[in-house]
Amino acid sequence: MSLAQPDPGTKSAPPVFFFHPIGGTLGCYQKLVERLTADRPVMGIRARGLEPGEDMSAQSLEGLAADYCRQIQTVQSEGSYTLWGWSLGGAIAFEVARILHAEGHEIASLGLIDSYTPAELDAMEGEAGASEAEHHCRRAFLRDLFGIHVELSPDEDVIGKAMSLPQVASVLPGVGAEGMERLFDVFRANFHAFRGYRPEPSEVPVILVRATEGRAGAQAEHWSELAVGPFRVCHVAADHYSVLREPALSEWVSLLCEPAPSAAGT
Repeated sequence: MSLAQPDPGTKSAPPVFFFHPIGGTLGCYQKLVERLTADRPVMGIRARGLEPGEDMSAQSLEGLAADYCRQIQTVQSEGSYTLWGWSLGGAIAFEVARILHAEGHEIASLGLIDSYTPAELDAMEGEAGASEAEHHCRRAFLRDLFGIHVELSPDEDVIGKAMSLPQVASVLPGVGAEGMERLFDVFRANFHAFRGYRPEPSEVPVILVRATEGRAGAQAEHWSELAVGPFRVCHVAADHYSVLREPALSEWVSLLCEPAPSAAGT
């Protein structure tokens, strides 16, 4: 999906690819896309299943990444690739970059915007059994969708709860129960794909944008252990959501235009 295109007649650089977060949509990148220069296309990879009739068979994160490699190669057949993602999108970008690099392609830039590894989230939130994980998924869906903490009992219907919230009219104007159910199905599939992800080390240079507010215990060590090549961390005074908005955005958006790091940094 095209998020932005250079002006007609402009000689453009290779595209920037953004990968969807856990909710599957790309709206989170709106402010970021507006800040990018107009000399290169900006492409977004959204999740399948958001539209009626789309196949959204459950896949592992590795399977999603392999599928997305094929998608981006229909736009750009060979490197050098610029791959970025926020939250889950960063983990997807990491896996896509690992696959492409293993196939011999050059990665110009790989950026993880406040992304976590599964092990890192387990360390912060504690490992959960299957039933606890499912309840956590349902609560996380409401928090991610509305940006607020919503009380939800284990036996409460998450779709009914979402539709009953007063914020639904402003967040998703016109959405019905069927559309809300599709959103939850996509979120749930991505939640469990991430939970089962076991990332392997990669030599691809990595830039990690780490928000310093909100999650207690968030560190960079987990990614640094996986990024066996050059690794750079940019700490930003923001939380997981405001890192994509001003004023935090101005602190790190220039990294998208820089070449891949050649040495570890802070």
